[in-house]
Amino acid sequence: MRKKYKREMDYVYAIMNDLERKLERPIRDLDDVRTVMETLKKIREQEVDMELKIDPVEEAFNVITRYELPVSKEDLEQVDNLRYTWQQLQATALASHVQLLKMQPQFEEDLKNNLDKFRDDNAEYCHEYRHAGPMQPGLTPREASDRLILFQNRFDGMWRKLQTYQNGEELFGLPHTEYPELAQIRKELNLLQKLYKLYNDVIDRVSSYYDIPWGEVNIEEINNELMEFQNRCRKLPKGLKEWPAFFALKKTIDDFNDMCPLLELMANKAMKPRHWQRIMEVTKYVFELDNEDFCLKNILEAPLLQNKEDIEVSSRTEALNNRFTYDIVHKY
Repeated sequence: MRKKYKREMDYVYAIMNDLERKLERPIRDLDDVRTVMETLKKIREQEVDMELKIDPVEEAFNVITRYELPVSKEDLEQVDNLRYTWQQLQATALASHVQLLKMQPQFEEDLKNNLDKFRDDNAEYCHEYRHAGPMQPGLTPREASDRLILFQNRFDGMWRKLQTYQNGEELFGLPHTEYPELAQIRKELNLLQKLYKLYNDVIDRVSSYYDIPWGEVNIEEINNELMEFQNRCRKLPKGLKEWPAFFALKKTIDDFNDMCPLLELMANKAMKPRHWQRIMEVTKYVFELDNEDFCLKNILEAPLLQNKEDIEVSSRTEALNNRFTYDIVHKY
């Protein structure tokens, strides 16, 4: 019984300490006002529950002391102070309520001034977004991505202010102000974030392929990653599929996908110097295969897609010749 009601008492003290800590915060702005008002509401809601928790704790420790069972002096002092602490918290809550009433006119006046300024800031931001934002025609995907970051950062600050001001309107019973254009921009920015997050992931990952040494290229792994990017691309909202960044994104994935079969053929162990010589003649590009720094980028710099059919024919012919020679040797 001592252990059970010691836990109950610790739980009650934890609740009261948390509520008291929030009430003791200095009230500097509307966020502080909202925190205090929510705390006062919780205290009112906890009144009956607290009585139902405190009474059993006191009764349990009365039984323990009546029969002179072992109990620490510290626990007894906590039990004695439990109801007093709750009453002091209620007194603090009342004082905070009175303080809020006194401060209300000043905060209400500040809120009205802040709302006036916010309307001007909102009009300026919306104008700049429509005329110089990430959705402007003619921007490259990289330029649009950079502008998205700038406008998203500004928007996040404005949206936090708006949430605070709308909470203030609710607190003081003022008419709720709507900002439909800002809400529309929020939807567009959320969509743009999804698109350019995928775009940047694809560009960064494809760029990382370029530095892989040619002997360590894993075509299967690259294929799997590209397939994942394609799946993410298909899952993008329909409205995004008309934007320039989507076409650039899809082209990057598709081009690399088209190149993968060529890379797989060229990475085949059956490739001989004469075959590489044929590819160099077709592409008019020199592959320095003996160079220690020869990487995948040295392959990708060649005009492979433009000569895709010739490379495939040459590679497959060579592979078939090698297979035919292998079969003949092992047969005879």
